[in-house]
Amino acid sequence: MIFKELCIIANALDEAGLYRLATRVDSLLKEAINYETELAGTRGGRTLRSIRGMLYEHGVPKEELDQRSERIANGLYDTLARIVKDMPDDMRGPVLVWARRAILADTQFLLSLESGGDSVIEKRLASNLTKYVNLRNYMSGDAADLLKIPDFENLVKAISDAVAAKLQRGFTGAETRQRASVGSRVVAENDQWIVYSPENEDASKKLGRGTRWCTSVDSVTCQYDDYVIQGPLYIIISKQNPNEKYQFHIETGSLRDSENRTPNPKRLIGRGLEFIYDIPELKGKLKPVGDTDADPRGVSDFMGNTGTVDKHGELHSYNDKPSLVLVSGEQHFHNHGDLYKKVYVDGLTELFRNGERYAAISAAGDRTEYVGNKISAVIDSSGKRLDYRDGVPWSGSTTDFTGATIIYEDGRVVKRIGTDGKTYLYENGNLVGVK
Repeated sequence: MIFKELCIIANALDEAGLYRLATRVDSLLKEAINYETELAGTRGGRTLRSIRGMLYEHGVPKEELDQRSERIANGLYDTLARIVKDMPDDMRGPVLVWARRAILADTQFLLSLESGGDSVIEKRLASNLTKYVNLRNYMSGDAADLLKIPDFENLVKAISDAVAAKLQRGFTGAETRQRASVGSRVVAENDQWIVYSPENEDASKKLGRGTRWCTSVDSVTCQYDDYVIQGPLYIIISKQNPNEKYQFHIETGSLRDSENRTPNPKRLIGRGLEFIYDIPELKGKLKPVGDTDADPRGVSDFMGNTGTVDKHGELHSYNDKPSLVLVSGEQHFHNHGDLYKKVYVDGLTELFRNGERYAAISAAGDRTEYVGNKISAVIDSSGKRLDYRDGVPWSGSTTDFTGATIIYEDGRVVKRIGTDGKTYLYENGNLVGVK
């Protein structure tokens, strides 16, 4: 009974344009119902009306609104079900409400739900919500209530702050006093080098300024949290040349220079770095640097990485194996120290060039191409290509949920070829003929 009344109130507030009050009612919904009931509600009511309005604004003919809205609502249902599936019982409701709101605000992703969705965006959303849930005991202020976090950018910030709080709780009083003004802990130093451990994402970006590290990039793709959830990052900076920097991570065995390459460990010998072996928290965790017994050409660094050094002085692994495997099972591959591929547990593969993702290939063989963070084209496994402009379908063809072929020109549907063989013609979003 409470659920029905709250839904009526929320619908009325939405229709009146009182969105902030509607959001408050959403927070009451999470206390009044279980997530299964609310999940079922994503197929109709207020959510379905929002989808219809979005489609209408994108020029979808009125006669197609109902059918296409239902397909997108079904896709939304499936997406939310996957996101909340492994959440703790007490967090499924809040996660569902927040994820639904975030997806409805993302027109690009919402449109993709009609043809299976964008697994890259879904994975990023699910991953960050899982991080939030795992770190919720370290959240403070408004961030302690997921439904008070307004958008994805603020969710990422809340996670970063929580990771910093988690790390700081483990520091002694002396260590806390050693924190640098940039928000990092000074682990140790001598007259040549200083070793930091960044406490939060902002500190990682500041210390990594001028590098090509994935833990220091100034965007939502920053992977600082993926590392420090497993263990602290360490950054070594030369006092003589502050641009000479190295970053290492014990738990993943990663060691990178400022160009994000695996350095020749022999270049580090005899330069005053030996003092890191005596740092209390690193004792017993670092390996000897030098030649390997396995290969006369081979060398090993203090993280235990072994390989051969090429003519440019760069260390290369013996095999095409992932250079980093995250707890989630995600695998990263590097070539000459540069990230060029990520492989996820569901078979999705992302391709990178100069540190930026330019393509994603699903397990089914569908390829999505990107320029910056926006989709530029989608090529399905049958070879149909749909080009995008500003993240919106623009020209080309694709297959929708029913198996029909949809043809776009200048951002509008001009033709729809159904599975029954009929061709529907459109002008300015209106049906003008059937062949």
